[in-house]
Amino acid sequence: GGDGGGGGGGGGDGSGGEGGDGGRVHERRLAALVEVVLCAGTMRSPQLLMLSGIGPREVLDQHKVPVVIEAPAVGQNMVNHLHVPIKVRYLGGMRQLCKKLAKLGGGSGGGGAECIEGNGGSVLAHLSSSRRTKSGTASGTGASGTTASGIGGPNTDADLHWIYLPQNQPPGLEEDEGMLLLSQTSGVATRGNVTLRSANARDDPVLHANYLKGVDGTYDVSVIMEGLERFQDVISASPHLEIIQPAPDADLAYYVRRFAGTYNHHVGTCRMGDASDAQSVVDRQLRVVGAHALRVADASVIPEIPNANTAAIAMMVGFHGADIIMATPPVTACATR
Repeated sequence: GGDGGGGGGGGGDGSGGEGGDGGRVHERRLAALVEVVLCAGTMRSPQLLMLSGIGPREVLDQHKVPVVIEAPAVGQNMVNHLHVPIKVRYLGGMRQLCKKLAKLGGGSGGGGAECIEGNGGSVLAHLSSSRRTKSGTASGTGASGTTASGIGGPNTDADLHWIYLPQNQPPGLEEDEGMLLLSQTSGVATRGNVTLRSANARDDPVLHANYLKGVDGTYDVSVIMEGLERFQDVISASPHLEIIQPAPDADLAYYVRRFAGTYNHHVGTCRMGDASDAQSVVDRQLRVVGAHALRVADASVIPEIPNANTAAIAMMVGFHGADIIMATPPVTACATR
């Protein structure tokens, strides 16, 4: 389905959708000769499924969308990476800091080693050379590293992510003075959802993120706090660094809730899994459960948030989907179910 006003397919198949034309009032119906692959993203894919009558019955009834397939999991399970920054003033000794960060949490030192020998060489060069402008070379230079803290289990650890990017200086610091240290969650306990705002596809869907809410949110706060405390330990041991924020006596639980941000790594709203699992929207072949000739292939199908940027994984979903389709006999969209 395009971005037109109204739902797409009927009868539980992927026969096509309705699309607007450059914001004009008229609409036109598009019909597919073979199956439809929906790739609208973690927010829009569940919205378009719901507008097509595939979703939670109570949501469809509320917006007077005829129910084609009752699928309670559509739009559920939304998860995203959270992070909280420590703002630091650099007073010299970047090489020593990199070594300390490499050893943080018993990590392998990949991030710190990179700082010293790889991409981070540009940081050392930057610090020892003349000042560069934010719109020039500095905008593409920097260094970062990540190491696990070891709290909570294999999929719920805090990541300690440190960033030196001149274009991302904490306010009030000179260009070569500042650095951000981010404590972030590898896995997030809290789950949100995406639902309809109206029956018009031109209206944005509604996101209930639920970040840091409830019992699961309290756990997420504790994980991020543990990462912040580890960073504070490293910084307090260095004569070359000064914490600008948070204050030494800050309530870290409040600080986490006040300054938490996200990376826009939303996944999960069209969760992939076994077709027999009520929480699955698509099966392992990316086919919408209960529908005919309809697949979803984007970040929305990722069932659990990875300990990584989601871009490459979303691309692999596309590659995987293409391989599946190429290996499958053509499916006629208008075939009888």
